[in-house]
Amino acid sequence: MLLASILSLALQATPAFDENTPVSELTSLAEDGNAEAQEELGMRLHIEWMESGNDPDEQASQILLDEARYWLEQAAEADRPAALNTLGTVYNQALGVEYDPVRAENLFRRAVAAGDYAAIINLAAMQIHDEDPSNNLEAVEALEGFLTTGESPELERLASGFLGLAYTFGGGEVEQDYGRGLDLLERADSTGEAHTGVLFMLGRYHETGVGGADGGESASLEYFERAGLAGHGHAAWKAGMQHLNGWGTQVDEAEAFRWVQRAAELGDDQGMISTAVMYAMGQGVGIDFSQSRYWYDQAASLGNVHAIRAIGMMDVVGQGGPVNLPLGVALLEMAAETGDRNAAMLLQQFERPDTPGFRDSVRQAGEVWMAQRGLTERDLYGGQQ
Repeated sequence: MLLASILSLALQATPAFDENTPVSELTSLAEDGNAEAQEELGMRLHIEWMESGNDPDEQASQILLDEARYWLEQAAEADRPAALNTLGTVYNQALGVEYDPVRAENLFRRAVAAGDYAAIINLAAMQIHDEDPSNNLEAVEALEGFLTTGESPELERLASGFLGLAYTFGGGEVEQDYGRGLDLLERADSTGEAHTGVLFMLGRYHETGVGGADGGESASLEYFERAGLAGHGHAAWKAGMQHLNGWGTQVDEAEAFRWVQRAAELGDDQGMISTAVMYAMGQGVGIDFSQSRYWYDQAASLGNVHAIRAIGMMDVVGQGGPVNLPLGVALLEMAAETGDRNAAMLLQQFERPDTPGFRDSVRQAGEVWMAQRGLTERDLYGGQQ
């Protein structure tokens, strides 16, 4: 997703409150049923929650989020635009509540009808990223229309980014148009610091040269690094691969390791695997099989079959930890059953007991490993075919 949410920027001709209005005054008016005060109070509390680290699982944070949502719900009953839009983001992102895309869409549509410009973009973004391509045309038309309003340079930048992605991927009645996609993404970047999704996609354009992108690998590296520094894990991995292979820059294994480790720490499974490989091979960092095993395990816990195969073999030979033959065999068989050919070949290269007791221990080890990580067979992906 290009960005998590856009808070309401609904314009009021004569705002009833400003930042100097005391919270005590807002609270008193809100309790008396003043919808504008309820909206202002809910927005302030929501922003306070965002700035405090926004962890909906931490008790104090959850209390703050619940209070913000309570006042936003009260204001939404009076069709206050900012409250409607912000509540839409709450349900679209499952912020302290269950994910509810139907309710989120309804709230965004009500906010649009009430005059909230940010809700136009939130609704369009939701439609672009859902699994129903029939929604794409409505989203594109809304965003194209927004670009002609001149209402907000900030929102125009965001709308350009979403439109760029929509034309890049196409779908439904929206025809794929790399040239238009590139132009819009570049527009999003030229008018301010673009979101990480825009930067990553610009990197891909220059990496592949589609749409007339002619910056080559040096330009793609710049975009990937910018996106990686801003928190895009896969972009950081891409930057690492360019430094490792000398694409658009000099080969620099230490710099490559720095980027792939950042990708791993940002939760990118390819970054985790590359970090594990570089620790095992001593590329850009000293050989450390325990660290290699750690990062393989992180990716395996996401269901990545490549990593499951690697951890399985490390268990079999005792690399980076003790030998655990039953678990190693279980993991290799798990990977092989998904169609991973490398795992199947590895299983043929070492002997193991062929007894009912050993088979039971293999089965139990695999079941425990999956249960500890909350995985099912449907969660496994990325095997080597």
